[in-house]
Amino acid sequence: GLRASEVRGLAWRSVDLRNGKVRVESRADARGAHGAPKSVAGVRVVPIPSGLVITLREWKLACPHHADDLVFPSPKGRVLSHDVMGKKYLKPIMIAAGVTKPGKDEDKAATKYTAHVFRHAAASLWIEQGLNPKRVQTLVGHSSIQVTFDTYGHLFEERDRDASDANAIQRALFASDD
Repeated sequence: GLRASEVRGLAWRSVDLRNGKVRVESRADARGAHGAPKSVAGVRVVPIPSGLVITLREWKLACPHHADDLVFPSPKGRVLSHDVMGKKYLKPIMIAAGVTKPGKDEDKAATKYTAHVFRHAAASLWIEQGLNPKRVQTLVGHSSIQVTFDTYGHLFEERDRDASDANAIQRALFASDD
């Protein structure tokens, strides 16, 4: 649920591997300058799953040192650029997962998704798991519930409709004629 700029500015001091949480308290802009998140609501705590905790523990041991103690520094020891993050790190993952489309050259694959799509996927999965709109707003760091509803309202409606439809089927099948 983090923005790409928040991932790029994430420091190890903000990662709580013991409790499986990330404190979002900074970001790195396009020029690599550190600053506060996009809005006041952007400062938040986001839970991370146990599988990611394990991966981050392993990465912390292998992670190159960075003056700002970044979780994902560039190979040159600076803030990772958005472009390098996509091409060097996300693209190989998506190619390995088979989520590509034909590239400009016949033998090259292009990624179907950008880093921002992972943020939407996280929010969509939280909604599917039944988190209420205010919790989703908090986790993604939206400044208002209206932004959350404008972006994800249709997913809340689908979730509610699915539950309602399932209950209607149950009532129709198991209603008594007494």
